[in-house]
Amino acid sequence: MYTDNFGTWQQICNNYFPTTQWQVFPTAVDNSSLFRLTFFTDWVRWKIKYSAYKSYGLIRFVYDDGNVTANTKIYLREEPFLMSLPSFPEINVTRKLALARRFWRQADWIENHPDMDLKWAVTIDSLVG
Repeated sequence: MYTDNFGTWQQICNNYFPTTQWQVFPTAVDNSSLFRLTFFTDWVRWKIKYSAYKSYGLIRFVYDDGNVTANTKIYLREEPFLMSLPSFPEINVTRKLALARRFWRQADWIENHPDMDLKWAVTIDSLVG
């Protein structure tokens, strides 16, 4: 945990490279509704059109009773950004954040051209209380 001008933050993942498989992070985010996402990639290459095959992320909550929320798309940005996702403290179940990576189109194409895959990593923090 660390504190800044916004308050106290708990790290959910640090420099995580998402895959196309869902990753459920072990830290519970039951009462958190504000998240800070910081992306890492080759930004020079990212800005050049057709220089690489780009992707985006999907984020959702997974509850300990087996339910999941709808997916929310996350798009890479050079600057950290805040994302608000609703919390429901009246529901007495544990919820965790899940993340997966998706390609824009023709995802099978990347398998034959792995050098064109512009991978990225993300650090996600949740505002505590």
